Amino acid sequence: MQGSPWRGSKDFGGLCVLSYGWDMLVVTVCAPVFYYRGAGAGYRTEYLDGIERLIELDISRNSGN
Repeated sequence: MQGSPWRGSKDFGGLCVLSYGWDMLVVTVCAPVFYYRGAGAGYRTEYLDGIERLIELDISRNSGN
């Protein structure tokens, strides 16, 4: 992602490999990939697992009403 501006428009010091519009398309396509990869690699702790169990328990209790 950090290399995208470097390849972009010469107006911003880039190499003009990706002209205006295409550079935004590359960022738009790549950003969700980085986001979901980061979210999927989330740091798990015993505390977060406990909260997740409480939420699941609360949901199961409320769905019976």
